[in-house]
Amino acid sequence: MYKGKKRTEMPPHLFSISDNAYHDMLMSEYSRAC
Repeated sequence: MYKGKKRTEMPPHLFSISDNAYHDMLMSEYSRAC
């Protein structure tokens, strides 16, 4: 169902939500380090 689809085309999935949160956390750590 999710294969080959963009993240925004489908309803949120648990792994997608956690992946987005992890990515946001990494980006906020990067911006604090600069």
